[in-house]
This record gives sequence, C-alpha cells and structure tokens, in this order.
Amino acid sequence: DVYKIMSEQFYFGKDQQDFNDKLINGAIEGMVNAGDDMHTMYLNAQQSNSFTSSMEGSFVGIGIQYYEQKDDVFVVTRVLNDSPAEKAGIQKGDQIYRIEDTVCKNMESDDLRELIVGEAGSSVEVEMRRDHKSIVFQMERQKVNDSVYHEIKDDFALLEISSFSETVGEATGKDLKKI
Repeated sequence: DVYKIMSEQFYFGKDQQDFNDKLINGAIEGMVNAGDDMHTMYLNAQQSNSFTSSMEGSFVGIGIQYYEQKDDVFVVTRVLNDSPAEKAGIQKGDQIYRIEDTVCKNMESDDLRELIVGEAGSSVEVEMRRDHKSIVFQMERQKVNDSVYHEIKDDFALLEISSFSETVGEATGKDLKKI
C-alpha cells in the first residue's frame, strides 16, 4: 500500500528520475539496515558493479588515478600500465580540464569518475593542461588492471600490489617480466 501511494500519488515523485527504482532500493536498504548488523549492507546495481570490478582488479576506463587540489583542479597522480592513457601520452602531474563537453572545475570526484569510465570500446575526449598548455587526447576506453603497478626509475624498480584481486597473480607475473 505504501509503495502504491508513493509511486502514484507522491507529489515530488513525478519530478525525480527513476523514482520507482529509488523507492524499491530504499525499501530494501531499510530492511537490511533494520537488522542492525554492521557487517551486512545492501548494494544497489551500480554499487554492486563497482564492488565486483574492484574485486576483479580491473575497471573499464582510460587508466588514470587522480586527486583534487584545493582550487578545484584534478591532477593525475598515476597513469596505469598498458592503459589507454599511457598509450596516448598522459603524464603524472597533468591537470584534467575537460571530459568531452564538460569542464571539470567545481566538480565532485565521483562525477568526474562517471565521465571517465564507460563501455569498453567507447571513445572519450579528454583535455589536459600541462605546462600552461592544453593537450587534447582522444582515447578508447578499455579494461584496465589496477591491482598491480610498476615503475622503473634509474636503477630501481617499484612493484606495487594495491589489491589482492583475482587477477593479481597473472598481473604481477607480467609486470615482473617487464621489469
């Protein structure tokens, strides 16, 4: 009865996108939380896909990690190995200025992530700022392994395992061969 009233008569429901899905997800989350178990939680479809990707040790995107500076600028901290970003020439320290038609100033980190990730094989245009110059990169999103990272500097090699996902063994072996 409550669902029917909310979905058919709630005044603000008509203005919300996917309102029925929000009602169902909210109801399920409420039931799970009512169990008052800190080790049990409900994940909606998007959260579940994100969690599954993190356990696989990969995601579909361009292969960068970034952080937000104080002045609402996103800076690339790492370009993942064998990623579209590495192949295109994106570098650590580049500032993310624009994704497609969206300027990234005053944006939440999660919103930026949504613009970068997407379907494997889909293209994305990214404008970076480097040394006060704009550089536009056209890339095709692909599956990127983020569980293992390697970097070679002078006579030293760094091999970093960021998660013990199902692909970590194979990825470590590949990176060790490269080193």
